Amino acid sequence: MRNSTTLTVNAPAPVLTSVTISPLNQAITAGNNLQFTAIPNVAGATLTWTSSNPSAGTISNLGLFTSTATNSGTTTINVTATIGAVTVRNSTTLTVNAPATGKFSVTFIVTDSITGKPIRDAKVSLSKDIKTNNEGIAIFTNVAPRTYEYKIEKDGYREIQSKITVITTQLLK
Repeated sequence: MRNSTTLTVNAPAPVLTSVTISPLNQAITAGNNLQFTAIPNVAGATLTWTSSNPSAGTISNLGLFTSTATNSGTTTINVTATIGAVTVRNSTTLTVNAPATGKFSVTFIVTDSITGKPIRDAKVSLSKDIKTNNEGIAIFTNVAPRTYEYKIEKDGYREIQSKITVITTQLLK
């Protein structure tokens, strides 16, 4: 009779050696959020997030950084990946810029859509009503950053209503 023995060889378990973090070295404006992601080289790691500057904002267990509405500053975003007794870390820098606090000018240039010529005396409503000058221009000054509804009207022309957002010295529609 023959005796046989079965030998099972298991491959060594993968070892946690690194965790990548993204995005790297970002900047946001106070009051905004930024989602970070972390990928460990081995599946199943537990991830822990921290921010070195809580006055600039906090980071959730899922990597969502929420900045404060008014504070600015630089913070180091840290992620720790752990499997058993093995821990690895990575970090990136996040700059939180102060929100725009100044007042801005918003300029409307009103022209005929067919001829391209300026429309004089059109009423432009934003924070108040202003009539366009001979060049079809209406300028609003001391406009705070936020979203506004505006309206442009002139007898014989189609009325236009929409929204604009003043975010810096530029105007977005």
